[in-house]
Amino acid sequence: MSIARRNVSELVFEDYLRAYELGTPDYEPVVRGKDKRIDYRLPFKNDFLWFEVKEFSEDPNYQDKMAEFNGLMSQPYAGIRHKIDKAAEKFKEYDGECCSLVIYNGTCNLNFISQPK
Repeated sequence: MSIARRNVSELVFEDYLRAYELGTPDYEPVVRGKDKRIDYRLPFKNDFLWFEVKEFSEDPNYQDKMAEFNGLMSQPYAGIRHKIDKAAEKFKEYDGECCSLVIYNGTCNLNFISQPK
């Protein structure tokens, strides 16, 4: 059995859950009848909360890519939208469940969730 490797965003999320004593989540649990695996399942009351945790960092070629849009700043959040769309695709299989996407940006983290108050 191999140990799944976690990325920075997942480690920060786990630290957040521990800091606020929100419980111990299952990492990428296998769920009978489901093909897609969500990053975290957290027991809550008599149910589960599901979390897909993704990293997002500013693309160093951001300005060059924006120039490709002919100067139209119509898609400044294309990278975030891509993460949302991918998570939404996974969540379809979990219809009726409480599913959340957590996006972490270690280079421009404006909310500092990793530092409990």
